[in-house]
Amino acid sequence: MVVPAADPTLSTAPVAAPLTIEQSMRHLGALVGIERTCFEIVGRWTLDIEAADPRIAASTVARHHAWRAGQLRERLPREGPFAADVVIGAPRAWLRVFDDLARFGDVSLRAYAHVVVPRLALGYRAHLRRSTGPADHEVARTLAACLADLQQDRLDVDAIALEAGSDAAAPTDGRSLATRGGLLIGEPPVDGRPAAF
Repeated sequence: MVVPAADPTLSTAPVAAPLTIEQSMRHLGALVGIERTCFEIVGRWTLDIEAADPRIAASTVARHHAWRAGQLRERLPREGPFAADVVIGAPRAWLRVFDDLARFGDVSLRAYAHVVVPRLALGYRAHLRRSTGPADHEVARTLAACLADLQQDRLDVDAIALEAGSDAAAPTDGRSLATRGGLLIGEPPVDGRPAAF
């Protein structure tokens, strides 16, 4: 597969020091934890959404979160110091994002599409940029596939949310959901604290 050089999302050129094996496994584990939690949250929305199109979109997106979590988990070692049961879990900074997301009520789909998905995509992109070429080929391929799937989900959910008219109070940036930095790899902290991921 040829990756266009103009697409920074899929670039394997490191912009910072390449990830160590431990860092890579812990980042993958954190992404699995975030995807699992997104699956649970978005899946619960299907019980509360009355309109058919948004309910179907939420159901589809929830399944995609589960798929991505499974794909990423497959890249984790089965045993040893980086075994999946050791490294999987959403970073604490994400718990606030998830709590805030639950409070948005009617605009959950828009908040999800404009805050949660872009932050999660940042994690995928940052990991891709810090992958070390041939040594991380399978991980990079999985991350690229997951990122493409996530970006399509955002477009689909955003379109459905707009059609349903749930864009009135939609946040345009992450400040309303999470005011602290360090939610994802490479994101600078805004409060002077070290990155949580």
